[in-house]
Amino acid sequence: MGPPDDPFNDTSAVAINRVGDTAVDFYGPYGSSGLHCTRTLCTAVPPLYIPHWPYVSAGGINDAGLMLATSADTAYNTHALTYDGSTSTRIYGFPDDYCGGCDNDSYGYGLNNLGQAVGSAFGKDGRERGFIWQAGVGMQELGTLGGSVSVARAINDHGDVVGYASTASGATHGFFYRRGRMLDVGTLGGSWAQAMGINDARQVVGCSTLEGDQESRAFVYARGTMTALPTLGGGSACAYGINMSGVIVGAASTAAEETHGFVYDGAHTVDLNNQLSAEDQAKWLIIGANAVNHRGMIAATGQNRANGVVRALLLRPRPAAAVQN
Repeated sequence: MGPPDDPFNDTSAVAINRVGDTAVDFYGPYGSSGLHCTRTLCTAVPPLYIPHWPYVSAGGINDAGLMLATSADTAYNTHALTYDGSTSTRIYGFPDDYCGGCDNDSYGYGLNNLGQAVGSAFGKDGRERGFIWQAGVGMQELGTLGGSVSVARAINDHGDVVGYASTASGATHGFFYRRGRMLDVGTLGGSWAQAMGINDARQVVGCSTLEGDQESRAFVYARGTMTALPTLGGGSACAYGINMSGVIVGAASTAAEETHGFVYDGAHTVDLNNQLSAEDQAKWLIIGANAVNHRGMIAATGQNRANGVVRALLLRPRPAAAVQN
């Protein structure tokens, strides 16, 4: 597998911790990997199996540097795992078969500072359900909103979980899960919504279609109210991360129908490309942002304008109000 700076490889930022270390997805011609990246060094999460094309996907990173990832084993079953820099701990699917779940897939998407991981997992009957997992505690199934599927995407340090699930009518809605209860957070008028991030103040972010399901908006949900965020001029947007100050990041289409990363500070939605220096604007197009830490550092993804290569980027933006157009 080539190094991350190989021009034939792409990387994208997935998550960020308090000190600015990032969880990064790495894609190359010889496989994929989940990387733990500091400002000077990236370390790969070992795959469960190294075939001709190894597969690892990053899911999260906490303040202790613990990584959540997903990888494939020797039987090409897919399992979430945690990696502390030396030891991997596998997260099996739901244990409803004779081998205790060992043949059932799982995928990891979110991790908190207690070491609790969330994602989706499968049982022998093929069902997909969101889960919370912790070493020494095991797997807890979250249920659905009346339908057959749920996926957990993020967890805060209180153990509150957000994600999306099917309803009895076949729609997909975002959910907020706390203390054994799954709450439907609703939509912005359409039939589809996903909750993608949550902070310790229990503010939830994600995206939803509007009435008619032709356009989507990023949203913030708090105290029972879902509020659409201002757009970048296009018809689609999604929010993926929120910090304790309520700063939100995500991706949105522009009036020219390009996808750009954005930051929202509670008053303004700002194109992250407008926060770059003139030199960086000439080199990079910021196409998305997945996470923001308490210091305002953003795990973003940019495309090199010269060669089209996609790279994970760490941004330190100025206050949004200072750069709005």
